[in-house]
Amino acid sequence: MINSAKTLDWFASGPSRPSGPSRPSGQRRREFVFVILLALQIILAPAGFAAKATQANPNSSDVALVMVEETGCPYCVRWHREIGSIYAKTPEGRFAPLKTVFIHENQAQAFKRVVYTPTFIVMRKGKEVGRILGYTGQNFFWPMLEELLKKAGYNPEQSSAVTQ
Repeated sequence: MINSAKTLDWFASGPSRPSGPSRPSGQRRREFVFVILLALQIILAPAGFAAKATQANPNSSDVALVMVEETGCPYCVRWHREIGSIYAKTPEGRFAPLKTVFIHENQAQAFKRVVYTPTFIVMRKGKEVGRILGYTGQNFFWPMLEELLKKAGYNPEQSSAVTQ
């Protein structure tokens, strides 16, 4: 037989939580957003979400990395601080030069469904190859970028041999 008084007390107070240090709610929220962004990237990247070729990449024979950003975005600022100053000097930066677009500008409307900033879109011959949603640090950015650039024809072995 169920003791209804105990059951009501449990519902009123909620389930017990394990003791010990807990993560601040802000950190849990950031981890949740990261997991959702990663899942969306895995689901949506193969779809391609092609952009309007003339607005997105006027010189359609080139490969480019388009960064869609927003003023005041802390992750955009972090990317610029950690990678932005060196990107053009890297083999990846030479293969796919960076073009920045602000999310509220007309140019950003050429890309379908840009919701989060930063969003990095690899373009080849005016068509989207894939995208990286958000920025969580160098350890995630470089490998994800390399995979997208390989789809656009990038060969890391040749690039590293040229720079050595």
